[in-house]
Amino acid sequence: PVQGKTQIRVCREYFSSSNCEKNDNEICEQFIAQLENGCVSQIVNTEVFQLYRSGLFMTFHVAVIVTESGTGNYCMQISEKTSVFITQLLGTVNFENMDTFYRRGISYFGTLKFSDPNNVPMVNKLLQLELNDEFIGNYTTDENGEAQFSIDTSDIFDPQFNLKATYVRPKSCYLPSWLTPQYLDAHFLVSRFYSRTNSFLKIVPEPKQLECNQQKVVTVHYSLNSEAYEDDSNVKFFYLVSLSHSQSFQYMIESQSVLVTFSALFQLMQSLFLIFVYNMVPSIEPYGYFYHGLNLDDGKEDPCIPQRDMFYSGLYYTPVSNYGDGDIYNIVRSLPISIYRKPEVCVMERRLPLPKLLYLETENYGPMHSVPSRIACRGENADYVEQAIIQTVRTNFPETWMWDLVSVDSSGSANLSFLIPDTITQWEASGFCVNGDIGFGISSTTTLEVSQPFFTEIASPFSVVQNEQFDLIVNVFSYPNTCVEISVQVEESQNYEANIHTLKINGSEVIQAGGRKTNVWTIIPKKLGKVNITVVAESKQSSAGPNEGMEQQKLNWKDTVVQSFLVEPEGIEKERTQSFLICTEGAKASKQGVLDLPNDVVEGSARGFFTVVGDILGLAMQNLVVLQMPYGSGEQNAALLASDTYVLDYLKSTEQLTEEVQSKAFFLLSNGYQRQLSFKNSDGSYSVFWHQSQKGSIWLSALTFKTLERMKKYVFIDENVQKQTLIWLSSQQKTSGCFKNDGQLFNHAWEGGDKEDISLTAYVVGMFFEAGLNFTFPALQNALFCLEAALDSGVTNGYNHAILAYAFALAGKEKQVESLLQTLDQSAPKLNNVIYWERERKPKTEEFPSFIPWAPSAQTEKSCYVLLAVISRKIPDLTYASKIVQWLAQRMNSHGGFSSNQVINVGLILIAIWEEGLFSKNQNIVTFSSEGSSEIFQVNGHNRLLVQHSEVTQAPGQYTVDVEGHGCTFIQVTEICLRGISMGLQLSLQNIHLIFFGCIPRNGIVFGRADSFPFSVEQSNLVFNIQPAP
Repeated sequence: PVQGKTQIRVCREYFSSSNCEKNDNEICEQFIAQLENGCVSQIVNTEVFQLYRSGLFMTFHVAVIVTESGTGNYCMQISEKTSVFITQLLGTVNFENMDTFYRRGISYFGTLKFSDPNNVPMVNKLLQLELNDEFIGNYTTDENGEAQFSIDTSDIFDPQFNLKATYVRPKSCYLPSWLTPQYLDAHFLVSRFYSRTNSFLKIVPEPKQLECNQQKVVTVHYSLNSEAYEDDSNVKFFYLVSLSHSQSFQYMIESQSVLVTFSALFQLMQSLFLIFVYNMVPSIEPYGYFYHGLNLDDGKEDPCIPQRDMFYSGLYYTPVSNYGDGDIYNIVRSLPISIYRKPEVCVMERRLPLPKLLYLETENYGPMHSVPSRIACRGENADYVEQAIIQTVRTNFPETWMWDLVSVDSSGSANLSFLIPDTITQWEASGFCVNGDIGFGISSTTTLEVSQPFFTEIASPFSVVQNEQFDLIVNVFSYPNTCVEISVQVEESQNYEANIHTLKINGSEVIQAGGRKTNVWTIIPKKLGKVNITVVAESKQSSAGPNEGMEQQKLNWKDTVVQSFLVEPEGIEKERTQSFLICTEGAKASKQGVLDLPNDVVEGSARGFFTVVGDILGLAMQNLVVLQMPYGSGEQNAALLASDTYVLDYLKSTEQLTEEVQSKAFFLLSNGYQRQLSFKNSDGSYSVFWHQSQKGSIWLSALTFKTLERMKKYVFIDENVQKQTLIWLSSQQKTSGCFKNDGQLFNHAWEGGDKEDISLTAYVVGMFFEAGLNFTFPALQNALFCLEAALDSGVTNGYNHAILAYAFALAGKEKQVESLLQTLDQSAPKLNNVIYWERERKPKTEEFPSFIPWAPSAQTEKSCYVLLAVISRKIPDLTYASKIVQWLAQRMNSHGGFSSNQVINVGLILIAIWEEGLFSKNQNIVTFSSEGSSEIFQVNGHNRLLVQHSEVTQAPGQYTVDVEGHGCTFIQVTEICLRGISMGLQLSLQNIHLIFFGCIPRNGIVFGRADSFPFSVEQSNLVFNIQPAP
């Protein structure tokens, strides 16, 4: 071990301005200690650091320097720094032994546990329990820090209810300059358990591990709905017991009692009944996975309930589904047994008859002895025997063959016969049985091997692109113990062109016994969609083989294989929209437009549709995931979560939030919260793409902090996570109060500005205000000082003007907001009763005369921040704001979103705020007319959020939209087509081909403007006969 001494420095910093010297801005303690066996331990008295006083950072900064003894003039030192988090959290309440579902009529049981930050139980403390914010009762913790509770569920009908447990704090007084202790509340969401008969069973769980050679009483509560059963009827209870990692287990059940007692042997009814449970299922979830491409998950057995309104007591009621309900099927399929049901057959498949002997030159399918043929592979003195053909036609190649339900006879057996598909295959089969008196049983797995003496196997891709050619590999196998001549043909078709590569002699080849021949055709598809390709292989006897016995009957084979592949159109899908927010007050309003097609459109790929919705947020509600791009970044996830919270607030305040939408939204928010935590770093920051030692992004961390704070009203958010993020954000602030651009923006609207730090600081200030922080938070106050100083020194960038106006509007600084908005108004284009803003360096965009010009995302984002500043003022100018909203509505895509995550983050938020302030129940009639057709849509308060579509049959063509009534209606015309690949971006790929199975490294170089592509999405398709590693 190293011998020497250590210098330990522990400091706690004040919240202070930039004019303080470093040593005057902190409380520090220093220690010097000698190493003992290479280690040192130091106890620090924290009294000097004033832990309960505010105005200091909640972090200890520890610096250690170790100086090794005996190094002479060459002083060997090593240093290390770390931080220790100081918490105000002195206790945490948790729920334990909780059931995620409640069963009406059966009491709901649970445990409350109260512990300190070191997880030590807190004894004799008073905890309060609430159900949906209503008081349930107070409970005192025992010596384990636990308190048991129960809730009567007889009068609960809610799909879900929220439980909240809090610590009842004793009354105490604290000065404003001192920190108050905090205690973390517990939240738990309980969903309803579904039962068609409203009858329930509940096994009381055992929270502790059972000891061997002990008896245990298992209690089962039940609640039976008498209306679901006939009078004087009996109800039988079955108990299935399974023991993991065991070869067998024996038990008995007293079925007359709801209490079940376990011991070495048990008796069922009057006789001894043994059940053996074998450990044959692997330790994985027995559902929801793929096996050789087959999704081993059961489909829905019962048909769905149609969306039909029910009239009752003068009102119409619409059936809705609750996504959180529990049901018995999801519990059963999680048990260590497999439940299989026969799936619904979607395509009629003809079962092929058994192969028949088709004799040559016959009538009535009888043999013709007078027309013998010479035996193949023989000499001149060969005998003559009959020659026949066995013909097979194969179109079905399943990986999972059969799911069937059969009934057995009185002997308990059933005999079944099937035609086995495919050629040389090993099938694994198993089954289970159910009996009303005995219960459930499952068989062991057995194998079945089948083989065919002569068959064809082809390898074709699942899909190809139009005008792409591929190689079709055809293998012919022959297993009879004689040589044969074969001929292989790909049948001609108008849907493709086939050219053979391999050479043949006189149209046939010879295969020895047990041999194989391979032929390759080049296929050029001629038709889009599903294309069937037919390959026929025939065998006949050959004189090239060795002499064999004459007694056996020689057979010829003809095997026909029909497989399909998908031909997809070429080009890249492009979508263009024309959107209008039309508001009327009794008068008729009309809009005319033209749908045209670009010059490079792929023939036959154009399609379009007309959309009418009474609420501009209706599209976003139908498409809660509003971007057509893959998941994968923390930026995308945070943007969607942020917009969803504002949309929920809007629907709730306007009384449009239905139970179905709320249930689905809560589910998405909970999953989104867990997904966002996967991008969190250990220091509390968030990264766009997480990996170890990734540097956090200030922009994304601020957005995530604000989003999670707003989500607290809907789902549980860990307060410790939020505090850690806030501490990290505060640590990134410079002494001037500004936040330094960390290069992790992924927002090119900020690049090229005169002061990028100002853009980032204004954004963080806006996120702090929207998260509910105020001027008492030092980091927010210092950041406002930074923005005011920057504005006084002069800001010339238009984007900075917009985001500064937004930040100052939230801060209530009307003087600065008025000055910035006047400057912005002077640079704003004002056309056709709309107002918007452009970038100083406007990029070149693709123009279409009939469509509204596409706006870059940075341009849209800039206009959004101006609109946020206008409507966030104490007295907003709604007339001015409405002109910006009109322009913004024209930027929405067919999914209710915008062109980038940054625009979604602010665009949907401000539209939700705008709609909430001006909500009214509209009543409009919309008429859409195109060449030769017209369609009428009704928009009213009942279908305000309903998205109504109509297909546009004429493209290119003209159309007219007429709106009559009162209120606003959102109109959109969408055109989708496939276009040729643009050369604006070039992608070069280099592949290293390996002759062995393994990884293939790939290097990619993207050529294009670096300021145009913050990151790219690459799609790679493998050649059809190469399979990627799992």
